[in-house]
Amino acid sequence: MTEELEQLLKNLKLRRILEIYNEQLRAADKDDISYSEFVTRLVRAQFQAKQEGALEWRMESLRRPAIGISGPTPTYRARCSSCTGTTIG
Repeated sequence: MTEELEQLLKNLKLRRILEIYNEQLRAADKDDISYSEFVTRLVRAQFQAKQEGALEWRMESLRRPAIGISGPTPTYRARCSSCTGTTIG
């Protein structure tokens, strides 16, 4: 991997591609994989890593208590200006 490619991947935050690039390049050379398949493998791995990260973030956010809420959420009853609170019937 060239320094330029490494820096671009870092700037674009494509960490998974950065991690597996050399390994996938060797595998593509060994197995005579097309360029299209090579790129597809890299992008698929990046996509899966992003999906896993999003799932982990959602799971973690469910474990954290909501900030600024202490006690039960208050319930409000809406009234119009002409309501007197009397019951009809």
